[in-house]
Amino acid sequence: MSFLKFVCMKMPTFLLLLLLLNLKGLGQDTYSPTHLRQDLDSLVYQIEAAHPNPYYRYSKSRFYKDIKYAKAQFHKSMNYMEFYFVAQRLVAKLEDGHIDMEMPIGMFKKTQINSFPNQVTVNAKKPFILVKSPGDQRSTDITEGCEILSINDISAQKISKDIVSLVTGESVEFRAKYGSKYFDFFLNQLYPQSGFYKISYSKNNEIKSITISGKPVEVIKKAADTLVSTKIFKEPFNLKIVKQATALMTLSDFIDMGKFKVFADSAFEHIKNQKVDHLIIDLRDNLGGDSDVGDYLLQYLLNIPFRQYDNVIAKNSQLLKNRLLSHRIGKQLSHGDTLLLSKRNGTIDTLKSEPDALLKLPNRFYGKVSLLINTQTFSSAADFAQAFSFYNRGMLIGQETGGFILSFGDIVPGTLPHTKMPFVVSSKLYLNIGAKVGDWHGVIPTIPTKSNEALVQALILSR
Repeated sequence: MSFLKFVCMKMPTFLLLLLLLNLKGLGQDTYSPTHLRQDLDSLVYQIEAAHPNPYYRYSKSRFYKDIKYAKAQFHKSMNYMEFYFVAQRLVAKLEDGHIDMEMPIGMFKKTQINSFPNQVTVNAKKPFILVKSPGDQRSTDITEGCEILSINDISAQKISKDIVSLVTGESVEFRAKYGSKYFDFFLNQLYPQSGFYKISYSKNNEIKSITISGKPVEVIKKAADTLVSTKIFKEPFNLKIVKQATALMTLSDFIDMGKFKVFADSAFEHIKNQKVDHLIIDLRDNLGGDSDVGDYLLQYLLNIPFRQYDNVIAKNSQLLKNRLLSHRIGKQLSHGDTLLLSKRNGTIDTLKSEPDALLKLPNRFYGKVSLLINTQTFSSAADFAQAFSFYNRGMLIGQETGGFILSFGDIVPGTLPHTKMPFVVSSKLYLNIGAKVGDWHGVIPTIPTKSNEALVQALILSR
């Protein structure tokens, strides 16, 4: 059997709800230096207690020096948001996308007055900030692809570096791109401004400048209300015939196994009926979810028993036991549950993985398969990509995945005692199939190309 890997999507719904509940009444509450130090100590204690190896890339001695420096900032009381930035900067140094503080985006939205007028993509290398969408008719000269050089005289390079320092993840490229999703939050919190943005940008090799007010928050709320009222939501799973005998399967996440199973059974029946001989699977920007989704998809693509993981190193902790008990409220504990609860905290188990037997599926696909990946292919989506590569099922097109083939996961949640700030910590190390000790890198594409050109390259293979 393969191991079920629940992974920390970067904004898990249950934690977001928990956060919003905890934020009620917080407002501008402040916390004393003593309470701030105690919360930071609690955070470090819980990370070390639950994580198999939190210092796998960033040494414990360096981390403890950073903690000492952080505590030196607690010479006066701080509010929730201020403490978040101190704590988040610390955990980001550990370079594990599954150790994370819950972003107080709800608190930010309550006080947000305006929004940066353009949608952007943040990069770890030059060009550091690119315009993804103009987003504002008042700045029509700033078109898609323009390079932003500075905002309010703060260089794009500094903005990118500061955002990366606040996003958790294994690769710098992943952290920069993920930070793009919350650019407005980071920009406004890192560099408070008066509602106006002086933007220096490059267009057609000419440097230009414009000063513009932010987009009023009422406009943002109205757009969100319109989205809800018209029910325009992106479906996580989609299949379409893009040309004769070629189908594109787009998987935006791996969250809902039940929904995916229904989708996959229907999709592969349709693929068979349409006589498709080239299937393109798009995992670009897929942050993962549940590895059972990847297992079920592999059932349709492989004709031999398989596994996604060689083995798993699991650490027993009180946070892990607390999670189990919260999931078993009102239910009878199984033998396995009782066994886990009896294990001493801090002990390590190495779990060996056995191959999954093939299911009897009427529409297993034997044709050509191309897999699209990029820096935002993360966690269980990256695990699937590694298995796909290991079993030589087809071409991988795009960029090295943000999720590594040695990866921590199976998050356990906790809450700090005074600020009540939610956090999550990895409890297991997954060694993906084919990974070796020291393989701290993502899945390598067969055909490297820019993310936005991966589909075109895949379609070329259909000719």
